[in-house]
Amino acid sequence: MKLFTNIITKIKHLFSNEIFRYTIVFFLLISGIYVFSLFAGMLSSPGFTYAEF
Repeated sequence: MKLFTNIITKIKHLFSNEIFRYTIVFFLLISGIYVFSLFAGMLSSPGFTYAEF
């Protein structure tokens, strides 16, 4: 149990640093832009046409 509480306190201390918070926010924003670009490419593609036959 003491090991578990030590791990929790280390994680809390890690997120208390401002640099790590900004790094996580930056990573989430970049990941969101990447996912948006994936779906934006699919949405802008033309639908099925019979010209291919």
